[in-house]
Amino acid sequence: MGNAASAQGLPTGGYENGQAALNLTQIARYSAGQYNVDGGVMVYDVTDPAAITFVNYVNTRDFGTTVEGSEEYEDGELDKWVTGGDVAPEGLLFLDAASSPNGEPMLLTACEVSGTVAVYQLGSEDLTVLPFTDVNSDDWFLAAVQYVYENSRMAGTSSTIFQPEVNLTRAMAAQVLYNLEGQPAVTGDTTFTDAADAGDWAVKAITWAEQTGVVAGIGDGLFDPTSNVTREEFAQMMYNYAEYKGYDLTARGDLSRYPDGGTVAGWAQTAMEWANGNRLINGHEATGLIDPAGTTTRAQAASIITNFDLNVAK
Repeated sequence: MGNAASAQGLPTGGYENGQAALNLTQIARYSAGQYNVDGGVMVYDVTDPAAITFVNYVNTRDFGTTVEGSEEYEDGELDKWVTGGDVAPEGLLFLDAASSPNGEPMLLTACEVSGTVAVYQLGSEDLTVLPFTDVNSDDWFLAAVQYVYENSRMAGTSSTIFQPEVNLTRAMAAQVLYNLEGQPAVTGDTTFTDAADAGDWAVKAITWAEQTGVVAGIGDGLFDPTSNVTREEFAQMMYNYAEYKGYDLTARGDLSRYPDGGTVAGWAQTAMEWANGNRLINGHEATGLIDPAGTTTRAQAASIITNFDLNVAK
């Protein structure tokens, strides 16, 4: 499934009664000097056939990767077919809203060389069709998951599963914050004896979190990577990261507005006020509770990270 479309911009157009009213899409194969561009989709506005205009060009080939076993030409250049992603689209199929699995118009592109099908959602906004089968178009967290996925803040628990309702663990939280920092090089080892308990994938992030002071351990040389993160704990981690980055820490929300605002732990009071003041953590819509000791789901974490980027790290 093509998942890099948003980086190029997605096709947009108008639809009436489920029929494409604006877009005519065709395969683009053209030369510019000695450089061949193979594998893109050109989008045109043909509302007025006498004045056709170009709308967009989408290419979901991954030029940063190559297929294992690829050969080089004598001059050292790689064969143009060996890049990853969606290579050499040959067939197009429009799905109107009535036929689409998510109720939105889509374009399916069969790619001959890569053997993949690139899926593009057509609409008025630049939206990527996510690879996650458990994130749906009507989920409240769709935009947040899209943002963290496209901006490399969070990945799925597999290539096709995000698990939005699964609780965020301390290892996951460390990884998310490490991703926010751009995954810098880490030297030295962590002092936490249980750092690898969640898997080797988390060790580098936990080491970075310890060395920067963004996430502390629980005592006795332990990090407790598999335990769930509470809402006030995640607020404290986000506050620590903002302090590490030198971001503004002056925002303060009024926790007394919430029925359980007085239950916030003393050590988390400042962080929770700051997180609430920056619209990172709010009350639950159904209950109105701020729920400081409640667990943080992966969907909630995606929302918090998105709002952090938009409201704090702007």
